[in-house]
Amino acid sequence: MHNIGIGKDIYITAVYAKCNSAERNILWDDLKRINRIIQGPWCISGDFNVVLDPNEKVGGRPQRMTKSYDFSSCMDACEMSDLGFNGPKFTWCNNRIPRKRIWKRLDRVFINEKWAESYQNNTVTHLPKAGSDHRPLLVKCFDNHQSSIKYFKFLDIWIDQPSFMNIVKNAWNTNITGNAQWILQQKLKVLSKKLSTWSREVIGNVFDHVKEWEIKMKDLEDEDLSSPTEFSREELNKGMNLNGPVINHLAYADDIVIFSGGNNKSIKLIKHQIRRINRLRRVTDYMDNTFPFTYLGCPIYNGKKNHSYFDGMLAKIVKRLNGWQCNMLSHGKGYSHEACFTICVYLHIVCYYSSQWYHQSY
Repeated sequence: MHNIGIGKDIYITAVYAKCNSAERNILWDDLKRINRIIQGPWCISGDFNVVLDPNEKVGGRPQRMTKSYDFSSCMDACEMSDLGFNGPKFTWCNNRIPRKRIWKRLDRVFINEKWAESYQNNTVTHLPKAGSDHRPLLVKCFDNHQSSIKYFKFLDIWIDQPSFMNIVKNAWNTNITGNAQWILQQKLKVLSKKLSTWSREVIGNVFDHVKEWEIKMKDLEDEDLSSPTEFSREELNKGMNLNGPVINHLAYADDIVIFSGGNNKSIKLIKHQIRRINRLRRVTDYMDNTFPFTYLGCPIYNGKKNHSYFDGMLAKIVKRLNGWQCNMLSHGKGYSHEACFTICVYLHIVCYYSSQWYHQSY
């Protein structure tokens, strides 16, 4: 990628190494090959699935340094330096019973000399684990002359505050003239300022709460490391699960797709999120769609299938087929692969919905 701030290309390699040492040799060879190509700042980070030093592992069988030799030799050949870390030492735990529990430092960040020249300040922080057996790594890289930009961040906890909706209503009722895009932009700007001020006055510094939780998690991990018991593991897992993400969502430019488990707790949480979305929609007058509708050319519907939902798709396929005609024919071999595939899809849809119509008629 190209970094405008330093005016040069930088290279970042994300690693997820195999558990088997023989299979990891492929990774080491690939990194050495990449090193011969790259001529600029280079950073290698991720889960290497091997430790560099015996003291980076607690529990289980003693670490044999022969397992680390290939890893160490690869980093030396690539002239990479370990950035070290701030925070807890180990980045992975198997979370098993006390006598079988193992802690390791498997995740780390390396940089070459040109990266260090471009970014004079590099830090790696081991954050508390949340819903995973690995802890996330926070990497910060900047030069001495780089100015930071402060961006607005919407906090999810705001919606649960009783006075939140009044702040949104007051900001959205601000009288602004201009075209629709300008009005939306200015109202969002007014809303962001009001929410930031309100949050500092009513909730306080939320980052202080995060730091308090991080300290609590660190204390629980230290206790579990020093004297591992069933109780210490239970308390540690309880702390991770309460603060970790429960619902995952995949956000696109104009929609949100929510994935969750099929248990009652997950369903209730989704219903709760939808109610909050409905509250925001009522205030902002944003419109939503009803079934059936078309998304990316495909019909989205609820309930029983209706062949009329697919009329638009069928019309497009027929139009394409009529337009291709002999242009998509291979000389002496009939239809090309593309035409044959399209015709098969077309015939499948037509036959399927013809059979549906037949069953509904009789």
